[in-house]
Amino acid sequence: MACLADGSFFTVNDSGNPATLFQLDKSGRVIGRTATTGVNQDWEALAIHQGQLWIGDIGNNSGQRSTIELYHAPLPAKPFENLTLSKIILRYPHPPMGLPSHFQHELDAEALVSTGEQLLLFTKNWVGLQSAVYLVDTSQTNTVLKQIGETSALPGLITDAAYSFKHNVFVIVGYGNFRLNPLSFMFSGEFAPFLAVLDRDYRLIKSVPIPSGGQLEALCIDNEQNIWLSQEKSSRQPAQFWRWGFVESLLKPTD
Repeated sequence: MACLADGSFFTVNDSGNPATLFQLDKSGRVIGRTATTGVNQDWEALAIHQGQLWIGDIGNNSGQRSTIELYHAPLPAKPFENLTLSKIILRYPHPPMGLPSHFQHELDAEALVSTGEQLLLFTKNWVGLQSAVYLVDTSQTNTVLKQIGETSALPGLITDAAYSFKHNVFVIVGYGNFRLNPLSFMFSGEFAPFLAVLDRDYRLIKSVPIPSGGQLEALCIDNEQNIWLSQEKSSRQPAQFWRWGFVESLLKPTD
């Protein structure tokens, strides 16, 4: 999800759906649909970076993809027109020798973040508690990702992230790693969603549970520093879109 300057939002569907960009208002109502020239193998992330809209075709739960793609184009002035996208092909620097098993690798990602100067990709951290942070070379059309850091241990899987320019922190959204306790997840159906704050060195400042949430998949921060969240429909929770609160509220100390 991407917050726009006019108070609306861009979002996408993931795999199995057309390569369409949707525009939402603050009530979650679809106010625009834009067909694109991209291919939606597994769209998972949106970011606005240096005047361009970036779409991350970076989902890879199975670990079978040898490459991932980023699509980009100038921010569309008229959302109802078709959008012609350019593409960057990316590879991870250290792919496994053999084909990995589902959910048992570090070649999956759902978070694409702009800091203004850099476009970063955070992995989904299926195997370990830490997520790798990669720098995207946006000047290339076919390149290898460069790892520039690693997060602190996190309470679950990263499904999206945004950067607060005002507070110089990353805000992370995600849910518990059901691979670590599949039977518990199978019987409860609880995703254990959370928000987390990382500093510029990707160190954990704070994390908070979102007990009313489900399969949280998207986050963005608007110009007023509101945190907006959305979640997919699951067997126990409907699809939802809402304002969580301000980044300042997340940063306040808790007892």
